[in-house]
Amino acid sequence: MKVKVVVGVVILSFLLTGCGYHFRGSGAFPKGVKTVYIKQFENRTSETGIESQFTNDLVNEFILNRKGALVPQKAADAVINGVIRTIRTESIARSGNLQSQQRRVIITVDVTLRNQGGQRIWFAGGISDNQEYDTGADRQATDVNKRQAIKLLSEKMAQKIYDRLTEDF
Repeated sequence: MKVKVVVGVVILSFLLTGCGYHFRGSGAFPKGVKTVYIKQFENRTSETGIESQFTNDLVNEFILNRKGALVPQKAADAVINGVIRTIRTESIARSGNLQSQQRRVIITVDVTLRNQGGQRIWFAGGISDNQEYDTGADRQATDVNKRQAIKLLSEKMAQKIYDRLTEDF
């Protein structure tokens, strides 16, 4: 019985390492970059304050997954610049012709990694995702739900950006 378990573990090890499988975000940064600085995202939308949310969530993603990679700008091998290009909402469920019960917020960002000389090393344009939220009984409740949806969306997109940046297969 023990031999079967050992053989099974060995075969599983070979399969996982042989197919290039690795844990999320464990790949290398592009072009040998070891340390980065994340600039405040630029917000080109009418939604105020989301640039801080997106920047902070990306910083948190680096802190969780790559300790020591974030450094002050002058000490960094490269700098990450993000631009929040668009935000839009659309109704996805209605109770009547004019009454929306559920909406979706859709955000698109561009992210660039540049070396200290300003040369672009990596670019991911048009990264987009969406999050649904319920409309509330009044405008204030709906705005609170929209803000919460943007917060969740920012966290999801930070993971997506980090994963794309560290894909090396």
